[in-house]
Amino acid sequence: MSAEIGADRDRQIPVNTVRVSDSGKQFIVENCVRCGDTHYHGAMDRTVAEGGRSHRASHCGDGLDGGYYLELDHAAEPPAHWWRRVGVSQ
Repeated sequence: MSAEIGADRDRQIPVNTVRVSDSGKQFIVENCVRCGDTHYHGAMDRTVAEGGRSHRASHCGDGLDGGYYLELDHAAEPPAHWWRRVGVSQ
């Protein structure tokens, strides 16, 4: 697959912004862009901590393939211990 086709497909995958739970163990998707529900995903993800996007399988009950990306909400204030757990300096 060419890089152009891969990039085009990436643009079609939805992006959910997340916040980190108080325990630092879960990402919380509130108001999913695909279904409007709340979902939880594991939060041990250095890519998201560094400002990137991480692809996850959808937790929506819609039967659609493709999943979605998770991205840390810019207004989120993750607990300090989460940053240490994923190995990223604030």
